[in-house]
Amino acid sequence: MATCHEVARHCATRMNRRIELVGALAATLSVAACSIPTEAFTVEVSQREQFTPPGEYRIWWGDVEECSSTMGDFDVVRWYRAAQITNGDQTVQGLWEFPHDITLTREAEGIGSIVRHEILHDLLRGDTEHTLSAWTRCDLLREDHRIDRLGP
Repeated sequence: MATCHEVARHCATRMNRRIELVGALAATLSVAACSIPTEAFTVEVSQREQFTPPGEYRIWWGDVEECSSTMGDFDVVRWYRAAQITNGDQTVQGLWEFPHDITLTREAEGIGSIVRHEILHDLLRGDTEHTLSAWTRCDLLREDHRIDRLGP
């Protein structure tokens, strides 16, 4: 199971929750290693609904701004939760979409490193290939996403 997935800026058919991407614009993050597909793929989001982010997300936003030296506007982000996010036969836990949409699986909503990873995509306006140094400075390309969990 991949742990994160984001979509590049040029997407089509968002209304039906399918986003088709081509070539180097598409990237799948398998937190241990990123890979760039060379063919088109379709992302499907099931049971997506908008939600108000918990207060902890604003704190995580500030943390990511600080480590990345990049400022953004938390209040323009639209936050969604979904039962499942899939890319073909892969299930992913997060999705960033241009211009400021972040979708998280219900399972990933409280996992700080996954939420911060998607926040960094928003602050960087994409960088779906994870090439900028902010990814390592913020330590958001790691395998362990079971830290900073919200709740008891």
